Amino acid sequence: MTSSPVAKQNHLDLPQEIWWVVMQELSARTDHHSLFLCSKVSRGFATLALPLLYSISEHSKASASSAGSEVVSENLRSSVVFWRSVISSAIGKTRFPYCTWIKTLKLSDLLCLLEDIGRDAAMRAKFFSSPLEGFEVLNPRRRQGLDFDQIIATAAEKVTERIRASADAEDRVAGLLNLEGPHLPTTQLSAWLARLPMLTSLSVRDGSVLTAAVGEAIKGGCPGFKELTCYYCRGTGADDAMAGFFNALRPNALESFTVNSLNDLRDRCFTALGSHAQSLRCLELESLEQLGLESVHLIGPCPKLKRLTLEADSVVYRGSRWTNLDEAVVWLQQCPSLEEFSSIKIPLVQPFLERAIEAGNFQLKRLRVFGPCDEGLFSALEIHQKKIQSLILHTTMEDIDEEDALDTDKHQALFNLMLSLGSNLNHLVVDEPITYDEFQALFYGMFNIEILVINPYPFHDSYFQHLASLPKLKFLAITSQTDITFEQMTWFLDRLEGTEYNDNGIELPPPDHKQIAIQLNNQEYGSSFTEEEYEELQERLKSRWGGWLTVNYMGDPDELHESDFSD
Repeated sequence: MTSSPVAKQNHLDLPQEIWWVVMQELSARTDHHSLFLCSKVSRGFATLALPLLYSISEHSKASASSAGSEVVSENLRSSVVFWRSVISSAIGKTRFPYCTWIKTLKLSDLLCLLEDIGRDAAMRAKFFSSPLEGFEVLNPRRRQGLDFDQIIATAAEKVTERIRASADAEDRVAGLLNLEGPHLPTTQLSAWLARLPMLTSLSVRDGSVLTAAVGEAIKGGCPGFKELTCYYCRGTGADDAMAGFFNALRPNALESFTVNSLNDLRDRCFTALGSHAQSLRCLELESLEQLGLESVHLIGPCPKLKRLTLEADSVVYRGSRWTNLDEAVVWLQQCPSLEEFSSIKIPLVQPFLERAIEAGNFQLKRLRVFGPCDEGLFSALEIHQKKIQSLILHTTMEDIDEEDALDTDKHQALFNLMLSLGSNLNHLVVDEPITYDEFQALFYGMFNIEILVINPYPFHDSYFQHLASLPKLKFLAITSQTDITFEQMTWFLDRLEGTEYNDNGIELPPPDHKQIAIQLNNQEYGSSFTEEEYEELQERLKSRWGGWLTVNYMGDPDELHESDFSD
């Protein structure tokens, strides 16, 4: 029955408090589309919906990077509308103060937008139309003709000014929590930070902009600051500059420090980071050079550290040297709250981790090791680490030799470790080949597995019987060579959807495979699915679970000849 206009009007006449609760729930679900529709109902609805919509803007299409065709075009249009509204409101040219509602100012997204509109004359004209004509700063040396850095700096200046002015006028605290940007100028960064007393996190591309002066600005103006992310920290002065920044902050203020790429951080930086050792909960250091790796222990005991990631650059890894390993082991033993540890191409990680866990000072929930492991480490993990839920073990091709492939002690120790963890595991990634008998023994108890990447050897359809019985499976990748037929795959999907019973004949809860992804990484080209079969499998996964299937073929002539066009 179609609702009458009167009935619709009655719905709109519900108390505003009810609609406020509804929109709060939409915001919690990051449902941008529904909030946007609410904002178009009336001015009253817009007053409720728009602040929530802009407060979750970092999760919207307007924050997505450009890539793809029609989707890209739509994302670009959304991004133009979003950034025009934010910047226009900062200079007082809009009905609503949009920029005062955002929680995260992602200036790197603005950079992506400028790069895109630099290649699209129509979108460029739209973006810089009134009232933003003055923001179109030119730089003839750039291909797109725009001075990205100056445009971004001017926009950030205006936005932070308006955020602070609005907060002062309404006698409230400015609400921006996170500032993230590509090339933030040191001379202006301190001023921006001073206007943002609610700021909790800062992300910069180049860590060299973080100086003692920036640290002082945060100390004086951002009492809740606790998270710092740098993409890289290169240069001869990077170590001293970052040390000055850490020392300038309020002691034990920092809870998370991440460096995502190349850096020259060494003893001065990590000694200064020690002034936050009591508060530090997350430490992620990638592409460490030799002196950096050998200086991490200078931070000192970190009683609250829960997540630790260490990655060495390729030169350090090939050198297989860690001169102060004993000091590093003692430091790791002094992190009793550690729950997640990731080692990526760290030299001598086996004795480092093995000796640290034998002390029994911490219990890991997640372990990821990229590099060679031996039976000593696996045995130590089996004995001392009983709570691991996520186990990821990757061995690179350069670490594999014939002796390693024939190491039955190592294989048995890994099997014993996986068997001991049993139902604890919800995430398992292993490169080591697993026989069918081992597979049977393992997966009778692993009913909590959600993510599974395995190398069953040799693969045959009997494996599917056990895989289909995993009730929470969300991601499955089979890395071994396969020749799975359409009929076998159909049988597997039938079993995924089937009803299961326990030993007493009682029906078990239905399986949860929402958005399941299945990958066959090395399917024989001679066993290719026809186009119709592949589409049928995809449609079945999509309609039942919202999932998808990916198949990579070994010996695919199209892929073999792709190198012919590499030039």
